[in-house]
Amino acid sequence: MDTMTTTSDRMVGVVLGERYELVSRVARGGTAVVYRAVDRRLGRTVAVKIIHDNLVDDADYVRRFDREARAAAILSHPNIVAVFDQGHAGDRSYIVMEYVRGQSLRTTIAQLAPLPPLVALNYVAAIAHALAAAHEAGLIHRDIKPENVLITNTGQVKVTDFGLAKATSAQSSASQSVLMGTLSYLAPELMTEGTATFASDVYSTGIVLYELLTGQKPHTGEEPAAVLYKHVNVDVPPPSQALPAELRARVPDYLDALVQACTSRPPQGRPADGRALERAVAQVRQRLSQGVRQDPALAALLRGSQSAVAGALIGSQSAALAGAGPGDRSADRAGAEPTDERLDGSGDDPTELIYQRRPDTDSTDTVEQTPILPASDLIRSPSLQNPPPAAPARPLSRVRRPSRQVRRRRGLIALLVLLVLGLIGGGAAFWWVKWGRWTTTPVLAGLTEVDARAALDLAELKFDLKQEYDEVVPLGSVTRSDPADHQPVLRSGTVTLYVSLGPERYQLPPLSGLTRDQAVELIMSSHMTPGQETEVWDETVPLGSVVRASQESGVDLRPGTVVDLEISKGRQPLEIPSQVGQPRDQAEAALTAAGFQISVSEEHSRDVPTGSVIRQEPNQGTGYRGDIITLVVSLGPVMVEVPDVRFQSRSEAKATLRAAGFEVKESSSLVVLGLAQHTDPDRGTLAPEGSTIILYIV
Repeated sequence: MDTMTTTSDRMVGVVLGERYELVSRVARGGTAVVYRAVDRRLGRTVAVKIIHDNLVDDADYVRRFDREARAAAILSHPNIVAVFDQGHAGDRSYIVMEYVRGQSLRTTIAQLAPLPPLVALNYVAAIAHALAAAHEAGLIHRDIKPENVLITNTGQVKVTDFGLAKATSAQSSASQSVLMGTLSYLAPELMTEGTATFASDVYSTGIVLYELLTGQKPHTGEEPAAVLYKHVNVDVPPPSQALPAELRARVPDYLDALVQACTSRPPQGRPADGRALERAVAQVRQRLSQGVRQDPALAALLRGSQSAVAGALIGSQSAALAGAGPGDRSADRAGAEPTDERLDGSGDDPTELIYQRRPDTDSTDTVEQTPILPASDLIRSPSLQNPPPAAPARPLSRVRRPSRQVRRRRGLIALLVLLVLGLIGGGAAFWWVKWGRWTTTPVLAGLTEVDARAALDLAELKFDLKQEYDEVVPLGSVTRSDPADHQPVLRSGTVTLYVSLGPERYQLPPLSGLTRDQAVELIMSSHMTPGQETEVWDETVPLGSVVRASQESGVDLRPGTVVDLEISKGRQPLEIPSQVGQPRDQAEAALTAAGFQISVSEEHSRDVPTGSVIRQEPNQGTGYRGDIITLVVSLGPVMVEVPDVRFQSRSEAKATLRAAGFEVKESSSLVVLGLAQHTDPDRGTLAPEGSTIILYIV
């Protein structure tokens, strides 16, 4: 489900049902969006699927969506994504499901197809297990495709999206079925009759198997109508025909037959349901693991041609009953080898067994091969040697002593016999050293550990067990062996099995706040690679410590993933601009924009206009973001009331005005009395302290 992430989504952060907090969007389809969420009640990560806004008014779809929760909730199987809960957020329905960390089978096909047959069958076997459980519960999936098959980071396969699942008792119309399924994987009966059966899921699985083996779909076209026509009217070809020449031989005839049986256009030509598919896949996996290159009888059985199977049986039995001697291998080859031609090319060993065919009572099993008698034992059989009758004994009296020539001839014959026996013994010893003491490693890659051990026990070989990570082979299956498949190994020797631990993944611990050296050490100990280091200013992280890393902590990452670091340079120094003489509003705006906080005080000033900055502390230099700058703002001069000095003498009036804080300037035109007449400004008015008062004298 880890398929996409988004930087912005209005639903992220929303809590559904007072329980499920949406953390991030991970996938978006044509009808719904899937989010990664946290179940606040249980503290676990879940997936929440919410239908699109434009579908909330579609009553039919809402019913189908709600049915998905009920359908999947009754299924409890390790190969099926579990459904936990269902609810409504306003008009929008949602489903709470198991959160799967990994990727879809579509990604695997895009990256790795065509896959080896055993690996491809491992995936299909898991799908068959899931379908068997669903079909036994009476449910048809109806939308099997690579996008709906998820592979966890540990290699487990899980089938999801039962949005089209439906009970067999409730079929829909043809138009609904065609619109609801995925075109490239729809069974023909869904397009022509509009009804789905268990065999419809088998058809879709067969298309998936074809795509795993070849890396392409069997039916393609520029227009949907062309694809529809091919599904209804054209048989799916054998997958081996779509492979390059160098890969074609690895797909045997019975694997071709399995694909064609699953994708038979008439439903009755397919395995009836998931359980029947499960058995068919198991048969083919067994033959592949045994290294069988071709098996016409099994291929015919899978295709449903019972007459072909009977013909193969009769022909092989006739050859066995004919009693062909050691010099006549044609009957033997015609009967046994076509159904047991091994991938390692064996079959020419002098001690090989002669086989006869016999039909098994179970029609689902392949034709068995029963060992009759080793060829070496047949050669020594008295019934085949037919020795001449013994000559009558002569009387002793008539027995003559052999002549010298006869004795010489007999000695020569004995010498030749000894020489021949020596050559035979030496040849046998050479054969034993060169070939006889060796056997071949069975096909082990792709088998589960249990199946691989069973195959080695059957081959009378010992094993050592080792584990390794693998991006493709599921957890618990064999990635390779030493010696490799089909390679020589001493009889009763030891084969090393390498068993998959699944994809190798590690989690990065939190790095923020650590020193640079501590972070690099943790990155390397987490099997990742330290990357580029960038220095950045940061107001909270100390100098030389990690501000952030390029990879999220707690997320599964591949080994060797490059982790870039941002290292703190400490707090960024900021230049302090002087605002002395500036109006208060402009001064505060300029300092705030520069990153500082402001503290303001006020005082009177005769020189600075009211509302302007008298002084600033500090007034220059550098500071740091958030530092406090103090501004002293002018209240203007102190205002003083002009005293009444009328009728005072000139000297008294000047003294009174100066005592009040004013400067005095005398004005007179004709002085007679020497008394103060009035002032400007007049008595009782307010004038700035220190300003000049004009005194009029009469």
